[in-house]
Amino acid sequence: MQMRNSRLQSDRHDEREDDIVSRIAHGPWCGRNPVKSMAIFALCLVGSVLCASVLMKDRSNNKNIRIVRDFKPLKNDGQKDNRSLPVEVQQDKFLGGLIAEGFDEKSCLSRYQSLWNQKRKQTRRPSSHLISKLRDYEALHQRCGPLTDSFKKALRYLNSNNHEISSNSTDCKYVIWVARDGLGNRMITLVSAFLYAILTQKVLLVDHRTHISDLFCEPFPGTSWLIPSDFPPMIKSFDVNSPRTYGYLLKWKKLRSVIPPYLYLYLGNNNNEYDKRFYCDEDQTVIQKVPWLVVKSNVYYIPSLFLMPSFQEELRNLFPEKDTVFHFLGRYLFHPTNSVWKSITSYHNAHLANADERIGIQIRIFRTNPDPFDQILHQILACVIKENNLLPKISAKTRKPGTIPSGKSNKTKAVLMTSLDSRYYDLIDRMYVEGSTLTEEIIRVYQPSSEWKQNTANRSHNMKAWEEMYLLSLTDKLVTSSKSTFGYVPQSLGGMKPWILYRPEEYNASNSKPACQRALSMEPCFQAPPALDCKTGERVDFSKIVGYVRHCEDMNWTAVFLSGSVLFSVLMKDRSIDQNTRIVPDFKPLKTDHQGENHPQEAAAKSSPTPNQGENNTREVDAKPEELDKKSSLTPNPGEENRPREVDAKPEELDKSSSLTLKEGEKHNALVEVQQDKYLGGLIAEGFDEKSCLSRYQSLWKNKGPQIHRPSSHLISKLRNYEKLHRRCGPHTESFRKASQDLNASIHNNNNNFSISSDCKYVIWTARDGLGNRMITLVSTFIYALLTQKVLLVEPGAHISDLFCEPFPGTSWLIPSNFPPIIQNFGKDSPKTYDYILKWEKPGSVIPPYIYLYLAHDYTEEDKRFFCDEDQTFIQKVPWIIIKSNLYFVPSLFLMPSFEKELNKLFPKKETVFHFLGRYLFHPTNSVWSSISTYYNGYLARADEKIGIQIRIFKTNPDPFDKLLEQILACVIKENDLLPRINGEMKKAETPELAKSNRTKAALMTSLDSRYFDAIKMMYQEHSTQTGEIIRVFQPSNETKQRSSNRDHNRKALSEMYLLSLTDKLVTSSKSTFGYVAQSLGGMKPWILYRPEEYYASNPGCQRALSMEPCFQAPPTLDCKTSKRVDTGKIVEYIRHCEDMNWTWGLKLYDQDDEP
Repeated sequence: MQMRNSRLQSDRHDEREDDIVSRIAHGPWCGRNPVKSMAIFALCLVGSVLCASVLMKDRSNNKNIRIVRDFKPLKNDGQKDNRSLPVEVQQDKFLGGLIAEGFDEKSCLSRYQSLWNQKRKQTRRPSSHLISKLRDYEALHQRCGPLTDSFKKALRYLNSNNHEISSNSTDCKYVIWVARDGLGNRMITLVSAFLYAILTQKVLLVDHRTHISDLFCEPFPGTSWLIPSDFPPMIKSFDVNSPRTYGYLLKWKKLRSVIPPYLYLYLGNNNNEYDKRFYCDEDQTVIQKVPWLVVKSNVYYIPSLFLMPSFQEELRNLFPEKDTVFHFLGRYLFHPTNSVWKSITSYHNAHLANADERIGIQIRIFRTNPDPFDQILHQILACVIKENNLLPKISAKTRKPGTIPSGKSNKTKAVLMTSLDSRYYDLIDRMYVEGSTLTEEIIRVYQPSSEWKQNTANRSHNMKAWEEMYLLSLTDKLVTSSKSTFGYVPQSLGGMKPWILYRPEEYNASNSKPACQRALSMEPCFQAPPALDCKTGERVDFSKIVGYVRHCEDMNWTAVFLSGSVLFSVLMKDRSIDQNTRIVPDFKPLKTDHQGENHPQEAAAKSSPTPNQGENNTREVDAKPEELDKKSSLTPNPGEENRPREVDAKPEELDKSSSLTLKEGEKHNALVEVQQDKYLGGLIAEGFDEKSCLSRYQSLWKNKGPQIHRPSSHLISKLRNYEKLHRRCGPHTESFRKASQDLNASIHNNNNNFSISSDCKYVIWTARDGLGNRMITLVSTFIYALLTQKVLLVEPGAHISDLFCEPFPGTSWLIPSNFPPIIQNFGKDSPKTYDYILKWEKPGSVIPPYIYLYLAHDYTEEDKRFFCDEDQTFIQKVPWIIIKSNLYFVPSLFLMPSFEKELNKLFPKKETVFHFLGRYLFHPTNSVWSSISTYYNGYLARADEKIGIQIRIFKTNPDPFDKLLEQILACVIKENDLLPRINGEMKKAETPELAKSNRTKAALMTSLDSRYFDAIKMMYQEHSTQTGEIIRVFQPSNETKQRSSNRDHNRKALSEMYLLSLTDKLVTSSKSTFGYVAQSLGGMKPWILYRPEEYYASNPGCQRALSMEPCFQAPPTLDCKTSKRVDTGKIVEYIRHCEDMNWTWGLKLYDQDDEP
């Protein structure tokens, strides 16, 4: 009875723990009742910590330890945690009168739920004249906007053949804004065009083709600012040389007394002096009479409007404080759409809202050759740490993840970084994760995305850009990049005067020039203002005309005419910037006794870096950035053990190799070296130019340890024979020329009975679906070519040459560009498919010149006859076979009697087919290899163990995040101990328990969604582990969605597959070909996550694979002779159904020893 009661109590306790772990895995992403949330938080504060974790093996031991807790950013004791609370409607929801009433609030939540009022007390208020002017403009827009009678009347005149109309033809006049360049440029020019419309009583309309409706809500009540889709095509292809531009008409004296119906105003940075007459009052007299003005620009031209006498007085009344123009008009115009707003508020509440202070760092790089990474990193750290104390210095004493400083203050700072390049974030994040601060502040670093390159035509890219601009505007202090419109927008929206980083080419750390300077205005800069006086035509310095228009800080104050102009508040006086002389810290990443770490850039530059072995250093280190990480453990002077020290280091020192002493007999596995067995057991042939493809002989797979799988001598011999065949029959050979001529002749003559003058036959692979599918089908097609003595050629349009080196020596596998167009538009229903031939033509004695084999998952029973020996007799006679597939169809080749014997000789170990052929075929090109080796050496190489977690989500509605996160944690922690459990409480200081082991594990995560990485990284960043291990979590990219036709996307995908293949243990997603490639290349039997829709908390989160082969997900099921259904998973013992298809479907090759 006593045992029964004890068991009952334990079960109840487990239920409580299961519930808590479930809520914790869901974390701040779930909508929760705020009262309940605060109650839970209060319980945590009074120390009501639940006991043993349901995820611990031994619940009778330490009751404090759990896998994961409901982690929240560290706060001062008196501070509330509002992260899960909804965004509330602010007291001044109309932004001081800027926003009109009358909108449907639900259609645009951001309009009245502005987060700007949460920053601090708003010191800037719009003038009553501006508010009145906005209401008047709204009335004008409602009267003249799209679909109104006035608009239709004006449109009729525009559409008429009468190209010269009087100015009284319509009572409404329009300014049409046309997009140019990136989103930052578009937003500053929209504000400029809107102000001009207000000043001239015109109606602003915007080009509907620029994703505006996906980014911003309609700004004017009861109407639209979008040009209707059936608007005349006059806005297309408008540029500086268009004959209807004002500059063109003025230059060639084509302006006449009759007012034209429309006029182009080209106000871009490259406009000419005639175009710049726009800023002259005399010209405005003509321009303002034109009913339709079409404006294209990429500059913020408002400062020059302030210099025009006709506008001056009105602008002074509108903006008594001159540097508030964009601040007010941007807040008036730009309200994120609900979809964008959801992303903004989710990110803000999860990462930024509860920090005591938020620092924004916006990095924009205009010149990437040579790579400015080291210099910019030095510059950023000098600016934010050394010169301006925006972030604290790092102590020489490192701390371990999961520890909190024991000092008086736990003040938190959230650093929001935005850049196309994630390397700056990676380094600064690591610096504060692994180093303790002198001020004992907690620094958390975030970067929402890293797109690598600007893609202004892409809607998703623009949505991310807008989200990041808005988030930056919510920070308390901001650092921006010189001349970047992306930085101008958040500084102005947020009402901040940022610190501006000099352009890298203008900054030199060796001289006394600071890394950044403080802006004296929050306005954007007009980077290309006019330089000629309107009346005299002479050059004039417009910055000296009025006190509130001066040259821009980020355009070199000394460049008088070309430096741009910016508005300054007349209330602000010049002041000197306090240049703090404190030094940049010597950041030392936390190391084990025997491990160091390389800077990713250094790893790419040096193919064989050697770790330094050195002495302890008891003095301050004046190191260069390359040296960062040289001395990871510094011995303090007597009496200084507990006092943090400043170390005089330069920012470039970040993340270079530590000074280490390797344990005796221990091999250092971090270097990219030419392996002793550089031919991968004989797979790779000699005779290649090694420099043209570094990855071929510098394989990193050998770093994983002794290779237990060796290719058979028969396979090696078969590959060498195939290479000879390919050299004899491949592209640009005489045999290929003859075969191509035969094919061309048959196409032109439409005659299947054609002559064959070549003894070579070919299999052409064509791409379908994502890169994982392409790689498994390439291997499948190649083994079919080996078996049938055909030559494999690949479609050139699938970025293959950007991803992989040529696999065969002395020849190419790419189809020449002048090849007959038989591979274009090949699909399931093409008339030359084998299915079509069987149904409508019946194979006969006449062999066709080519045939399509459609072997994708939706193929027909006739297509599946490919796997029948009787049909192969006919198929193999066809000179040109074109294959399209998205499946790994190798297992069914093993079931064909004509191939079975040969395959058994080639692969005595059945599950090594892709393992060997993938390593033979797929060698990353040098550009991809540079990314792989750089990332590997920078983040993975020196970890004691590397864990790969590959997440692929096929159904996103409803959002599976909460369930899948719980499943991942259950798999990797609870069930399989791939990662350690965390302690239920954060440690106030380093303890002997933490110091027991310095073993490091690197967790490499790949996913289109970064939320899983964010959650798991935060968990290990904020908590110590039960084992004392140090867990570092990395994710190379987060692309949001799959883009199989994009070259850069595919390069990233290959890099990540290869990196996953280098891990020691791997978790993959069910039915994911991306995971199949990584497991097979790496020779691993992964833990396979069930599909989220198939997972329940009472079941395991994953199961261990019994084979490292990919799964053939849609095999044939009919017997070739009887046409009856047969279970092909039970014919031979080494072919069974797939683990990730519930052991009931699919086919997979297994070996007899089914041990993982």
